[in-house]
Amino acid sequence: MALIQGPQKSGMRVGEIRVQTHLSRPAVSHHLKILKDAQIISVRKEGTRNFYRLDAGSKLMSLKNLVNEIDKLFEHCEEHATEATIRNQ
Repeated sequence: MALIQGPQKSGMRVGEIRVQTHLSRPAVSHHLKILKDAQIISVRKEGTRNFYRLDAGSKLMSLKNLVNEIDKLFEHCEEHATEATIRNQ
């Protein structure tokens, strides 16, 4: 969940994920390897630092994008409902 909720452009480092999940560093690394092998996440390297993020082509990323679009649609509907209520008063 930390990767889903975290910044997608820059990605997250193992230490950041560890803090959010309260897992040990080896446990986080183990899970990241499984997710990487399953092509759910990708790794961006900057020197000796690795940044992990959802793989842009993964089904999980597509699902996250769909949920974000549904959230925007609900917000838009709520705004219009509020405006209509104010006009009708």
